[in-house]
Amino acid sequence: MRKLGDELFYVTTYDPKPFQILTYLESAECERREAREAEVAGYCGQESHEFSKAPEDSRSFILGEVQWSSIRKVKYAVAFCFGLGFAFLLHLSRLWIREGRIIIRETIPENAIVYAYHPEVYLLVGAPSFWKAKLPRMLGLGNHSFVSYLAGLSAVIWNMKILRFERGTAKRPLDQIIETLEQFPDYSFGLRTDSGGPYFKIRDSLLELALRTKRPLVALRQNASKSLRIHHHSFALPGAMVNLSTSEVIRYEDLKDLSRKDALKLIQDRIDQCGIF
Repeated sequence: MRKLGDELFYVTTYDPKPFQILTYLESAECERREAREAEVAGYCGQESHEFSKAPEDSRSFILGEVQWSSIRKVKYAVAFCFGLGFAFLLHLSRLWIREGRIIIRETIPENAIVYAYHPEVYLLVGAPSFWKAKLPRMLGLGNHSFVSYLAGLSAVIWNMKILRFERGTAKRPLDQIIETLEQFPDYSFGLRTDSGGPYFKIRDSLLELALRTKRPLVALRQNASKSLRIHHHSFALPGAMVNLSTSEVIRYEDLKDLSRKDALKLIQDRIDQCGIF
């Protein structure tokens, strides 16, 4: 690790051979990974042991990757079948991509709202040191739909809990989200703010969420040295190095006295600046 100004740079030192990532047979490789993950975990605002096992929690009325009581349509079962294949291919890509720099500009508060862009979601597997440390105590955002369940199995592999809101009810999705977050004050919350498009533009609802919950905001970006883009979404190509960067924290106090326009500009600028590696 080396420190430059106010930024912390982590440089991956291992270059896994084929199938080592899946088998973990070499003890030296395991020790290097554990040391790196523990180091990154410290700057995610967590103790190093937290990523080893997802925490047990009884507050799961709207959480849980498989909410069987809500799966009443055949299309949801079909989604899981496709999702299994998709999750396998996505994680298989770990064999031909490498983890690059992880830049954490400020320690991430444990209750932060971590917002990112949806076109970079498939690069998640390229930064395991960060995500293994963060995801076990992060709620992800989903809903009860075919597409949302399709990606669900990948979340299971990463020990991530999914907050699924209901559409077509009297209660707004944002109100459902806030109600659940109030019951999980010690969990961070991750969402792709531009999901469904227009891409690379934050939504007004992100500002409303931050103001109503008074939770801090942290922007997150990922990129790959070589990638294929399909409908704006990036997929790392063989030999690519995947980098990850987080922003300085935006606190409630930074937003509460700003006009709506200026507050949205601050949130948008922070994620765009975060993407400059």
